[in-house]
Amino acid sequence: MPQVFKRHNILFSDEEWDLITEKAKELKISVSEFIRKTMTKEIQERDSQDLLNYINENCEYVSPKEEEEIIRMLEGIDLDDDSDAVEVTVDDILQG
Repeated sequence: MPQVFKRHNILFSDEEWDLITEKAKELKISVSEFIRKTMTKEIQERDSQDLLNYINENCEYVSPKEEEEIIRMLEGIDLDDDSDAVEVTVDDILQG
């Protein structure tokens, strides 16, 4: 089934339009594709930043001793072996 796109009209100032069209030309993509990609990236970065802000506001730093223990524990983990791995979402962590 072909992908369905939504349409929305956006007004840009001359300065904004020039900036957008020049960058799209530089990247050799259409203005529409440039705007789609740029907005998607911006949303993802803001979502990541929101998580970072939450962590910074709600999580304390560990003591040097705890940090050493965590590092030792992590060194013993085989990252290539995911046989008993469990996927955890941010909601899982926040809900405890």
